[in-house]
Amino acid sequence: MDRSYSRPSTTTAAASPRTQAEDAKRARNLFGEIGALLVGDEELTSAPWHPLRAGDLVHIHYEQAGDMAPFGETYIVADVSDGLFSMQLLAHTYSGPGADGMVGCFAVESADDPLYEAWFEAGPQRLTIVRDGYPVHAGGAR
Repeated sequence: MDRSYSRPSTTTAAASPRTQAEDAKRARNLFGEIGALLVGDEELTSAPWHPLRAGDLVHIHYEQAGDMAPFGETYIVADVSDGLFSMQLLAHTYSGPGADGMVGCFAVESADDPLYEAWFEAGPQRLTIVRDGYPVHAGGAR
Protein backbone atom coordinates (compact mmCIF):
# COMPACT_ATOMS: atom_id res chain seq x y z
CA MET A 1 0.00 0.00 0.00
CA ASP A 2 1.05 3.54 -0.67
CA ARG A 3 0.60 4.70 2.90
CA SER A 4 0.15 8.34 1.89
CA TYR A 5 -2.98 7.76 -0.13
CA SER A 6 -4.06 4.23 0.89
CA ARG A 7 -3.75 3.02 -2.68
CA PRO A 8 -2.19 -0.29 -3.68
CA SER A 9 1.42 0.08 -4.68
CA THR A 10 2.44 -1.37 -8.03
CA THR A 11 6.04 -1.84 -6.94
CA THR A 12 5.64 -3.90 -3.76
CA ALA A 13 3.94 -7.18 -2.92
CA ALA A 14 0.67 -6.88 -1.05
CA ALA A 15 0.95 -7.20 2.71
CA SER A 16 -1.69 -7.99 5.29
CA PRO A 17 -3.12 -5.07 7.27
CA ARG A 18 -1.26 -6.30 10.35
CA THR A 19 2.05 -6.47 8.49
CA GLN A 20 1.51 -2.96 7.16
CA ALA A 21 0.76 -1.72 10.68
CA GLU A 22 3.85 -3.45 12.09
CA ASP A 23 6.03 -1.94 9.35
CA ALA A 24 4.69 1.52 10.18
CA LYS A 25 5.25 0.89 13.90
CA ARG A 26 8.88 -0.07 13.27
CA ALA A 27 9.25 3.16 11.29
CA ARG A 28 7.74 5.02 14.28
CA ASN A 29 4.86 6.18 12.10
CA LEU A 30 1.86 6.19 14.43
CA PHE A 31 -0.50 7.61 11.81
CA GLY A 32 0.64 4.96 9.29
CA GLU A 33 0.10 2.21 11.86
CA ILE A 34 -3.40 3.34 12.78
CA GLY A 35 -4.19 4.09 9.14
CA ALA A 36 -3.25 0.57 8.01
CA LEU A 37 -5.56 -0.95 10.62
CA LEU A 38 -8.41 1.42 9.82
CA VAL A 39 -8.10 0.82 6.07
CA GLY A 40 -8.06 -2.96 6.66
CA ASP A 41 -11.18 -2.72 8.80
CA GLU A 42 -12.95 -0.50 6.27
CA GLU A 43 -12.08 -2.83 3.38
CA LEU A 44 -13.54 -5.78 5.28
CA THR A 45 -16.66 -4.20 6.74
CA SER A 46 -17.62 -2.31 3.57
CA ALA A 47 -17.31 -5.34 1.27
CA PRO A 48 -20.68 -6.09 -0.38
CA TRP A 49 -20.53 -9.74 0.79
CA HIS A 50 -19.75 -8.85 4.43
CA PRO A 51 -20.66 -10.26 6.94
CA LEU A 52 -20.07 -13.95 6.38
CA ARG A 53 -23.12 -16.23 6.33
CA ALA A 54 -23.62 -19.82 7.40
CA GLY A 55 -22.47 -22.08 4.57
CA ASP A 56 -19.82 -19.69 3.24
CA LEU A 57 -16.44 -21.21 2.46
CA VAL A 58 -13.20 -19.37 3.19
CA HIS A 59 -10.04 -20.56 1.45
CA ILE A 60 -6.63 -19.26 2.53
CA HIS A 61 -3.63 -19.74 0.24
CA TYR A 62 -0.12 -19.67 1.69
CA GLU A 63 2.84 -19.00 -0.58
CA GLN A 64 6.04 -21.01 -0.38
CA ALA A 65 8.16 -20.05 2.61
CA GLY A 66 11.68 -21.43 2.76
CA ASP A 67 11.52 -25.22 2.37
CA MET A 68 7.78 -25.30 3.04
CA ALA A 69 5.74 -25.84 -0.12
CA PRO A 70 2.71 -23.63 -0.81
CA PHE A 71 -0.56 -24.95 0.59
CA GLY A 72 -4.15 -24.03 1.25
CA GLU A 73 -6.81 -24.36 3.92
CA THR A 74 -10.57 -24.26 3.50
CA TYR A 75 -12.92 -23.32 6.33
CA ILE A 76 -16.71 -23.55 6.52
CA VAL A 77 -18.82 -21.00 8.35
CA ALA A 78 -21.69 -22.12 10.59
CA ASP A 79 -24.29 -20.28 12.65
CA VAL A 80 -23.84 -21.08 16.36
CA SER A 81 -26.81 -18.93 17.55
CA ASP A 82 -27.45 -15.43 18.86
CA GLY A 83 -25.74 -13.78 15.88
CA LEU A 84 -22.48 -15.66 16.41
CA PHE A 85 -20.69 -17.82 13.85
CA SER A 86 -17.96 -20.43 13.83
CA MET A 87 -15.33 -21.00 11.15
CA GLN A 88 -14.09 -24.59 11.20
CA LEU A 89 -11.31 -26.17 9.16
CA LEU A 90 -12.85 -28.29 6.42
CA ALA A 91 -9.76 -29.35 4.45
CA HIS A 92 -6.10 -28.50 3.87
CA THR A 93 -3.34 -29.44 1.46
CA TYR A 94 -0.37 -29.17 3.83
CA SER A 95 1.65 -32.37 3.83
CA GLY A 96 4.83 -31.30 5.60
CA PRO A 97 6.02 -31.99 9.13
CA GLY A 98 4.09 -30.60 12.08
CA ALA A 99 0.73 -30.37 10.31
CA ASP A 100 -1.05 -30.25 13.69
CA GLY A 101 0.60 -26.92 14.47
CA MET A 102 0.50 -25.54 10.94
CA VAL A 103 -3.11 -25.87 9.88
CA GLY A 104 -6.39 -24.69 11.33
CA CYS A 105 -5.00 -21.65 13.11
CA PHE A 106 -7.88 -19.46 11.89
CA ALA A 107 -10.63 -21.77 13.20
CA VAL A 108 -13.08 -19.88 15.40
CA GLU A 109 -15.55 -21.46 17.82
CA SER A 110 -17.85 -18.47 18.22
CA ALA A 111 -17.51 -14.87 17.03
CA ASP A 112 -19.61 -12.12 15.54
CA ASP A 113 -17.04 -11.80 12.71
CA PRO A 114 -15.07 -15.05 12.38
CA LEU A 115 -13.15 -13.75 9.35
CA TYR A 116 -11.60 -10.79 11.17
CA GLU A 117 -8.38 -12.49 12.32
CA ALA A 118 -7.68 -14.18 8.98
CA TRP A 119 -8.35 -10.90 7.13
CA PHE A 120 -5.82 -9.01 9.27
CA GLU A 121 -3.22 -11.75 9.74
CA ALA A 122 -3.12 -13.60 6.42
CA GLY A 123 -4.40 -10.63 4.45
CA PRO A 124 -7.29 -10.20 2.03
CA GLN A 125 -5.00 -10.97 -0.91
CA ARG A 126 -4.69 -14.59 0.30
CA LEU A 127 -8.41 -15.16 0.85
CA THR A 128 -11.08 -16.53 -1.45
CA ILE A 129 -14.64 -16.47 -0.12
CA VAL A 130 -17.31 -18.60 -1.77
CA ARG A 131 -21.02 -18.10 -1.20
CA ASP A 132 -23.66 -20.33 -2.79
CA GLY A 133 -21.04 -21.80 -5.13
CA TYR A 134 -19.79 -18.45 -6.43
CA PRO A 135 -16.64 -16.56 -5.40
CA VAL A 136 -17.66 -13.29 -3.76
CA HIS A 137 -14.08 -12.30 -2.85
CA ALA A 138 -11.11 -13.49 -4.88
CA GLY A 139 -8.21 -11.85 -3.11
CA GLY A 140 -5.53 -13.54 -5.17
CA ALA A 141 -7.10 -12.56 -8.52
CA ARG A 142 -4.96 -10.21 -10.54
